[in-house]
Amino acid sequence: MNRSEAEIKLQQIFKINQFYDHQWMSIERVLNGERILLIEKTGFGKSLCYQFPATQFPGLTIIVSPLIALMRDQVKYLKSIDVSTECINSEQEPDVNTEILEKAKNGRIKILYIAPERQENREWLDAVRKMEISMVVVDEAHCISVWGHDFRSAFRRIVNLVKQLPQNFPVLATTATATERVAKDIQNQIGDNVSLIRGDLLRDNFQLSVVKINNEESKMAWLAKFLQKQDGSGLIYTGTRVNTVLFSAWLQFNDISAANYHAGLEAESRKEIENGLITNKWKCIVSTNALGMGIDKSDIRFIVHTQMPQSPIHYYQEIGRAGRDGLPTKIVLLYNPEDRELPEHFIENSRPSREKYQKVVDTLKIEPLGEWDLMRKTNLIQTQIRQIKSDLIEQGIIREVMYGRRKKCEYQFGAPVLDTRPFENLRNFKLGELDKMMSYSESSVCRMDFLCRYLGDNTVNHCGKCDNDKQQNIQFDVDEYWSNKIQQFRDSYFPELPVETENSNTRPLAKREKC
Repeated sequence: MNRSEAEIKLQQIFKINQFYDHQWMSIERVLNGERILLIEKTGFGKSLCYQFPATQFPGLTIIVSPLIALMRDQVKYLKSIDVSTECINSEQEPDVNTEILEKAKNGRIKILYIAPERQENREWLDAVRKMEISMVVVDEAHCISVWGHDFRSAFRRIVNLVKQLPQNFPVLATTATATERVAKDIQNQIGDNVSLIRGDLLRDNFQLSVVKINNEESKMAWLAKFLQKQDGSGLIYTGTRVNTVLFSAWLQFNDISAANYHAGLEAESRKEIENGLITNKWKCIVSTNALGMGIDKSDIRFIVHTQMPQSPIHYYQEIGRAGRDGLPTKIVLLYNPEDRELPEHFIENSRPSREKYQKVVDTLKIEPLGEWDLMRKTNLIQTQIRQIKSDLIEQGIIREVMYGRRKKCEYQFGAPVLDTRPFENLRNFKLGELDKMMSYSESSVCRMDFLCRYLGDNTVNHCGKCDNDKQQNIQFDVDEYWSNKIQQFRDSYFPELPVETENSNTRPLAKREKC
């Protein structure tokens, strides 16, 4: 199929007249059975690079994505243009997922979205062997790399799957955020003969700026002043769940419509807020970084960070959802050097202590255990257990074995002692990335050029729109009016403390059972 023929079908199915050159370059290679790593900025149209080929292949295309919100949006869109598409994820009832698997086995679906963790599900593993698969797609492929900003151990299982596929089997990995180191790591993991297609990362409608402030009161005052004058709707990012509640309440106190969002909310609440964002129900959503990557809204007019992210790649990822319609968009970082403490704390505590690793090892030396039994015996929460499991499997200290239809971890007798050097190397790497984020915040060079060079794109030089290119040095101090207003707010503010549900993952299983 040549480009002209493909664009006729593109218009018939997607009502789009033509491909971008890099889109067609990727699509043509995928149709020829190649393996591609595609690095393009948000808004480029990476999804079309796998959705179009999926409509042309005879069998099923499996798209592995960590973003449930994005799955929902794309399934809804593809169904609206009569492309048979479904998704399987943990927020759906088990019988719904089972019904979708049956459709996939019977060839009644063209595109199937799954979360990476589904690779650990026995029902999925049994069903996938009976599917006629034509292509595998790994979305947000930076999650494969331990050096990526959002590494997820479940993505390792996708790598194992891809390596078992024939060399001429089409595989497409996509991301908007991969440094040269991460890109090379992804290529090495996916296997031989992976072609890299990297586009320019300039977002020429972004107006990047850093506002230097001295305290939290200044952040509160600046936000209220900014939002009272700013057109459109957008996102306010904070560093903690507590601050999503605090800042949204403060904005509401100033008659600015706002909602707060974080990963601890129930699924239905998150869906309601996501839908409200799409329909401009609020001026802004105040959120942790749990919101943004999977949101399909082209006219987000501003993004403000009240807390410095852990690295420039985190920052580029989080601001990437703004301004996809190409219109002018304000991107602001409220910067206080003391804000380094929070991301540094997250980095220092990103892995459980060595004692907790040993506790799991000692427990498994006694008997093989499944995940929930291991949580019960060690009194560790699920996120800790999964991190420890992943690391111990990686080092050959334990392995996962099927006992009937149950998966259990068992200790490998004679296994090596836990090596914490990789953890230290990763910790030092992340601290170095945090230093680069500090450099961005304090830099006098073009801010867009700084971010793009960090990500391997050296084509920008000057965007002409950021505060540095416009020779602005923006500082903000709270004045008497806003100081009094903040005090009035504090006198009347009584926060609602979150209540853990039975499904909460913040406490060990043993403690949950006592409630």
